[in-house]
Amino acid sequence: ADRWLTALDAGSLLHTVLERFMRGLIDRAELPDVHKHLDELLAILDEELDSSRRRTPPLTDLAFTARRDELRTAMHTFLHDEARSCRESGRRPLALEAAIGVEAGSATTPFDTPEPVEVTLAPGETIQLRGRIDRIDVRDAGDAPADSLWDYKSGSGFGFPSSAQKDPFAGGRKLQHGLYIVMLRTRLADPEIG
Repeated sequence: ADRWLTALDAGSLLHTVLERFMRGLIDRAELPDVHKHLDELLAILDEELDSSRRRTPPLTDLAFTARRDELRTAMHTFLHDEARSCRESGRRPLALEAAIGVEAGSATTPFDTPEPVEVTLAPGETIQLRGRIDRIDVRDAGDAPADSLWDYKSGSGFGFPSSAQKDPFAGGRKLQHGLYIVMLRTRLADPEIG
């Protein structure tokens, strides 16, 4: 059967679905729960699939059905893993699409700033960082909360370690996530946020 939606288009669709779903959980101060939220997540997926189908009609119904089933399976897996992870780690989603040094979207976060984060590399040498962090979670533990960030990837896992024990920065060749950590720490140091 002909493939409907490029990998890039499917990834963009999933990003939109996850953002809408997680934003609803954050707004309602709920943690993900498979029994409570699976129908909601799949309904959002169906809405986004219908919208994509109108914009870019599939060549065949079989192509649409195959892609829909693939994405539904991905959403089942995501929600099961997300619910388990939040339950076991004690973390909860706090913010989505945090805009640091870039224009904020329609839904803002406490981390948003139009100014880039300035990082000192050496005396007199600085760089400015800007970007949009897909998701920030918090774990309320002890005296200080622990934050984590997410950068959703929907393509191949090629080039990324399969376990946390390996070097996620590939010896300094993969910097995006490390730079996001620096940006988040800098924003958390701001008295208006912290």
